[in-house]
Order: sequence, then C-alpha cells, then structure tokens
Amino acid sequence: MIIPENIWQAHSFECSCGMIHSQPIKDIAIYKGAMEKLGRVKEDLNSSFDKGLIIIDSMLHELIGDNIKAALEKGNIDYALCLFETPQVVPNEAAIVKVMMDLNETIDFMIAVGSGAINDLARLVGSRCHMPYISIPTAASMDGYSAEVSLLVLDGIKKTITATHPMAIYADVAILKNAPAKLVAAGFGDLICKKTAAFDWRISNIINGESYCQNTVDVVDEIVERTAANALKISERDEAAIKTLAEGLMISGLAMHWVGKSRPAAGAEHHLAHFIGMKAMINNKHTHLHGIEVAVMTLVMIEVYKEILTMDFEHLNVETVYEKSLKRDQYEAKIKGVFQNSAAQIFKENENKIFDHEEWIAHAGKVKNSMAQIRDELLSKIPDANMIVQVLKSMGAPSSPAEMGLSKAELKEAILYAKEVRNKYTILDAAEYLGCLEEVAERVAEKMETLDEREDD
Repeated sequence: MIIPENIWQAHSFECSCGMIHSQPIKDIAIYKGAMEKLGRVKEDLNSSFDKGLIIIDSMLHELIGDNIKAALEKGNIDYALCLFETPQVVPNEAAIVKVMMDLNETIDFMIAVGSGAINDLARLVGSRCHMPYISIPTAASMDGYSAEVSLLVLDGIKKTITATHPMAIYADVAILKNAPAKLVAAGFGDLICKKTAAFDWRISNIINGESYCQNTVDVVDEIVERTAANALKISERDEAAIKTLAEGLMISGLAMHWVGKSRPAAGAEHHLAHFIGMKAMINNKHTHLHGIEVAVMTLVMIEVYKEILTMDFEHLNVETVYEKSLKRDQYEAKIKGVFQNSAAQIFKENENKIFDHEEWIAHAGKVKNSMAQIRDELLSKIPDANMIVQVLKSMGAPSSPAEMGLSKAELKEAILYAKEVRNKYTILDAAEYLGCLEEVAERVAEKMETLDEREDD
C-alpha cells in the first residue's frame, strides 16, 4: 500500500496502478488548535493575503467568531464578514448572491467556516470569481471539504455543479469534538459507506473495464477500519476518535483527487440517498443530513449485495430478461412518473442508456459472465451491518429506513430507480441486466421492514 509521506500537503506520486496520483490542496491540518494557522496564511500560503472574507452563519459566529477573528488579527490580517443571519444556510441562488455581494476589490481570500452549505457556496463563488478560499470545518460531517464540486439547490432542485477546491483546510479537533451529534453521525455514515462504494467501483472495472486503483481502495479501507475499531468512542466525543474520523473523511476526499472521480467515496448507497432526498423535496417531506441518509442506505446496500451475490445466474437466459425489460417509451413514462419535474434532468444524466437489442444482449452477457468472479471477490468482504447500526444508535441517529420515515414501498422504489440519479455503474445496474432487480428490491424492502418490527418487539 502506497501512502505519500506528505499526504497533508499538495503532492503527486506514481502509484502501483500505473497512474500518477496528485492532489492540489496546499495545506491540511487536523489537530487541536489547527485554527491558529489562520494567523500564518501569509507565510504558509500567500504573502499577498492581507484581507479575508469570513463566511459564517449566526450560530457559529456566536460560538467561534471571535476565535476566527483573533487568529487573523494575530497575523495582522484584516477581515470582512459575510454573515448569514440564520443558523441553517441553504446553498441556493439567494445565498450565492449574498456571498458575491460581500466580495469586493479589497478581499484577497475567503474563509468558509462551517460544514456543507457554507463550503459549497465558497467553492462555487471561488471558482466563478477566481477567489481562493480556506476551509474551517466545524464538524467531521462529510468527506467533501476537499471537493471540487458544489451541491446546490437551484430552481428548488439539488444539483452538483463543478467548482473549485480550497487552498487549505484547517480542521481544529477542539471544535470538531463539540459538533452536534447528528453531524458527527453524518460523518460516520459518509465514511463507513466506502466499503460498498469500492464494491461498485470494482464491479464496473470487471464488467466495463473502467479504470480502477486497488491502492486507493486499500488506503481508504485502512482508515475506515481504523475508524470502525473505535467507532463507539466517537459518540463519547473522544478526541482521538474524532480526529481519526476527520482524517478518514479527509483521506477519502483526497482519494477522489487521486483518481479524478468520486469512485473511492460514493456508490449505489449515495444514489439511494440522493434519490430519497429528491423524492422528499418533490413531496415536501422532511429530509435528513446527507451522511445519515448514506449510512442507512449503506445498510440497505449490504442487504442488496447479500441477495445478489448469493444468486445463481449460470443458466440465466439474457434474451428472456431483455423481453421483459422496459423499452424506451416505457422507460420514459416510468421516469416521468417517478421523478416528475426532475425527469428532464434524469433523461440528460442517462443519455447513453442502452435500449438497442444487440447492445443490450451483449452487455447483459458480460454481466452474467462476470458474476462468478464478482461473487468470489466480494461476498466474503460484505461489511458488518450490526456495527453500523450500533454506532448510529449510540449517536441518536436513525438506523433504519423506517426511522427515516420511509415506507416499504418507498424503499423499494428507491432501490429500483436510484441508479438513474447518476450515470455511474453499480450493482443496481448489473441487477437490471440480470433481471433480478425487482425481486431484490422487494425482498430487501421486506427484510428491512421485518428487522424494524423485530427491534420494536
């Protein structure tokens, strides 16, 4: 396993997979007191950084705003404030305009203080205004602090937009350990899903020949195992456990830089989470934090993997499966019914979906012929669902679809259609070509419901 010695600084290295992996973030610090590095940005990052724009919500400003300002003042760095008057920021059009209106010619860099939404805004505005920014995470809640995309709410729909990465990330463990429990649970969920995400990546590699890096998988897997070993201490706000969680999330983010895609960090469990989030917005229902949705959907995918990898496809007739599959007009009608106003977005995402008979049969044949290898490689590596449930419960987070407010029918629908949300091949796509997706969705939805009932008794 190759791990660069300077992993927390910008680096480039030749990997055993044959690729040159690199990441562009100049400085990442994860320790108690890391926020003090704000006072040294002139020396460490850019000598022309004379004035920063602090982007922060009202709650965080009250809690740590003075600390941020004091660190800057210590380094003789001036600052202005972009203050969101509410404790919850929605990264929509109005929020983007607010950040841009608070920028002016005197600002040299931005300081994004917070977790998801604030960083999404800084990434987007930074990319469009060519303005560098520093991220100050306030919770180990996601792996996206180092990302180059922004998850925004535009026209009322969640959209992923190409943006930019931070110049530096200063994650102060003294701040992280005091984050709300639901944010910590979200971070755990966003990290523990990497095992099933790696499964999906390997499946696409075997079936489609997609580029794959075992070293990257091993690096991420090692930090996931380290986090899992002390997972129950996370809910106790043990500093070492929180630091390990934060490092795991950060390495997961760096891994995406290494391979130039989200494969090391996100698979079908993310598609399921995105799907239920979209449906919640369509139906004006309550949504949960993304990482918590991912954690529960990882539990769902564990059951999906168990079902599919124990099936026998040796005598499967792919021609018969094709005859029962949705043809283009049927597919389009289904998508319009399921996704409603978001259907156009889904069609665009799936422009290359196969409907041609010969192409479909050829691909289904590949899937069928690959399943023995996939089973041999992955079946014994399916992660322990009980550990994930135990940790989520210790943090007071939902640990089942029902606790998230999902019915059996809604979960089944998610398993059937989540693969349409992103054009990224997973075991759910393979299951469609094997003709077992409907059966698997029904059985897993039933099993998850039964597990909930047993726990209630």
